[in-house]
Amino acid sequence: MKCLRFLALLLTLVGLQAQASDLEDLQSKLAGFSAFYADFNQTLTTKAQQQGVSSSGYIALKKPHSLMLHTLKPDEQVLFTKDEAVYLYDPFVNQVTIYALRELQSSPFFLLTSMDRRLWDQYVVSKEQDSFTLTPKQPGEFSELKLTFEQDTLSRISIKMRDGSLNSYALSGQRQQAEDSLFVYAIPADAEVDDGRRTD
Repeated sequence: MKCLRFLALLLTLVGLQAQASDLEDLQSKLAGFSAFYADFNQTLTTKAQQQGVSSSGYIALKKPHSLMLHTLKPDEQVLFTKDEAVYLYDPFVNQVTIYALRELQSSPFFLLTSMDRRLWDQYVVSKEQDSFTLTPKQPGEFSELKLTFEQDTLSRISIKMRDGSLNSYALSGQRQQAEDSLFVYAIPADAEVDDGRRTD
């Protein structure tokens, strides 16, 4: 019985060491991501869909917490950070929703520019060939994040949501720089505003 307990403990320790090594490998790849830009083709597939809905645009990231996710086709939509807030603007209905930045700190995209150990400790990281899978230790909006690399270039981001839907971003034109102008978007003065920060 003692032998079995020792073996179970040993296997647990080996598993923890492997997770730590996979986390270090991923963070090593992301260490150079002080800034990042890529065009994307996104496919959203739900449990009920045989074929996903597609969109395209670009993503720009810059440490410590600058984000621009600009969808251009088939309909424009803009998600970006400014100061300590996150803005989601839909030109079709001319409405902007504003969130406190801290509410999205655990977003998959913010993880790409964060080296905060407290944030990374919230995930189990495993590696398989050129892909890293991040699984939240506590239930949240997404159940799995997969980052796929071609050598040291991030080529795909896949986000499995809690409801079973899958968001997959195929990246192209990647570069490890992002001009400040990429993070600027002028929301029309007559846009309807839903400011979620007021309930904080």
